[in-house]
Amino acid sequence: MCDNRLGARALFGAPGPGRRHDQRMRTRCPRARCRNRPPGLPGGGVGGILNLSGIPKWRSWVTTVKRHVDRRIAEGHQPVPGGLPGEPGESEAKRARARRGVRVLAPAALVLLALVASLVYLHYRDRARTVNTLQRVNLGCGHSPTPGWCNYDNSFSVRLAKYPLLVLALEKLRLLTEGQKSFISYARNSNIIWADATKHIPLPDNCVEALYTSHMVEHLDRNEVILFLREARRLLAPHGVLRIGVPDLRKLVSQYVTEGDADSFLEATLLTREMPKTILGRLQYLAIGDRHHLWMYDGPSMIRLLSTTGFKEPRILEPGLTTIPNPGELNLYERAEESVYVEAYR
Repeated sequence: MCDNRLGARALFGAPGPGRRHDQRMRTRCPRARCRNRPPGLPGGGVGGILNLSGIPKWRSWVTTVKRHVDRRIAEGHQPVPGGLPGEPGESEAKRARARRGVRVLAPAALVLLALVASLVYLHYRDRARTVNTLQRVNLGCGHSPTPGWCNYDNSFSVRLAKYPLLVLALEKLRLLTEGQKSFISYARNSNIIWADATKHIPLPDNCVEALYTSHMVEHLDRNEVILFLREARRLLAPHGVLRIGVPDLRKLVSQYVTEGDADSFLEATLLTREMPKTILGRLQYLAIGDRHHLWMYDGPSMIRLLSTTGFKEPRILEPGLTTIPNPGELNLYERAEESVYVEAYR
């Protein structure tokens, strides 16, 4: 790394005349920039130990460095352009470019790190909430969320509630009804979360002590209801309670036998529907799907269904009664005049 005009004798002969000589040697021989300096060599370079060559503990180091310098000179090695650190040249330009790059990239890196941290937090937020406490879930809550519970619904309006700009655009295009706009605002203010009960509810396994659903199961076909009950078993902790309220087919049939009005009976089952005639209606049907009933139950048929899917001790309960400990503000009379309530344990 030293200039060819500097021999080892000039560098490592007798000690120099003092500090001035030492500084001159440093300027002419940028020893501190040698990448191949022997281990143990101080960062200040050879000049930093010239005046110590007479001390016994430095003699072996000086001898090693002398040999190294002689070998480098014999190989015809030239000094690094730009000289010592701190001197202007190519190295200083590289350092300046590096500093400018750091000033530009550092803020971007901080923003990226904050974004990643936010995504990780949102992804694991629900899981973190359930580490030490069991959750209570109202699934398919619609306009009746339970205060203090986790409320989920798969309505398209609930999904739209997360995107105010999209809602505004759909309003301008007149693609939303007044009822949909009202429920979008209600879902946003009530913190209702979108979830598809037949696929995945965004909660970890065994984290729910009570799961309640009212007038949701009848909107699932026979295959979908099996998928929902499997998902419910995944969520429920051991001895967790599943409470289901559905329209009671037995009550509808009794009313039909009493009144003899077949048309009223079929309308009450909500198993019939009119196919959409307008373009807007057809688009909504394609986007949202069928919201009518796909199956009907009474108490005994619901008990059989829960028993065949692995739930324990299914039973019919009167309105106002429950096996859920401390149900809080859960409405135990929701649509009681037309419903049957069945509860079971995981």
